[in-house]
Amino acid sequence: MYLKSLISCVLLSAVTMGVANADNASFFNAAENNKVKSITEQIEQGQNPNIVNKNGHTPFIVAIREKNREAAMEIAQSPKFNVNHENSFGESPLMYAAITGDIEMAQLLIKKGAKVNKFGWTPLHYAASTGKSDMAQFLLSKGAIPNPPSPDGSSPLIMAVKASSIETVKILLEAGADPKAIDQKRLSAIDYAKQKNLKSIYDLMIKYDPRTGKKPN
Repeated sequence: MYLKSLISCVLLSAVTMGVANADNASFFNAAENNKVKSITEQIEQGQNPNIVNKNGHTPFIVAIREKNREAAMEIAQSPKFNVNHENSFGESPLMYAAITGDIEMAQLLIKKGAKVNKFGWTPLHYAASTGKSDMAQFLLSKGAIPNPPSPDGSSPLIMAVKASSIETVKILLEAGADPKAIDQKRLSAIDYAKQKNLKSIYDLMIKYDPRTGKKPN
């Protein structure tokens, strides 16, 4: 009797957590192939939009990864959508919006309660990593911390330098990013600019002193 009860609890838990079944597979298929009408119908029929696949990805993240913006937007607008769900890599929906530079999507997610700042990698790191300067500016305007800690010590400024994005570098410096902050390799944004022979970015950061608030030209 105890064993039967235990099995029943496990099965109920699996359903509650959204472990994939036939219906869930159909929803993932709709997200992967940008079938917006199907997504709408399935959500109206009670489909949980927060189900996860074996990688911990939700249908929203699958849609974003496949560049299916319409599908992602439809999922995000569902009242049941968990805006702060993280996959197995600690990535949130807002981080995916940030890396693609989709400000409209980011606005929707933040309006629904998405966290701009979080432990580990942040949306600002992701925006900087692909040189999405407009997104970086937007996130900073929403309270993003310019020098957030990360798993390997990389700052958004270091990410922007690695992306060779001088516009993102300027925006981060103006927000108070520290060009001398080092990562686990004990290298700073200035060091990376020098390594990559990015003279304009290097000169920009050398002239900037966050202690005096001197702004880049």
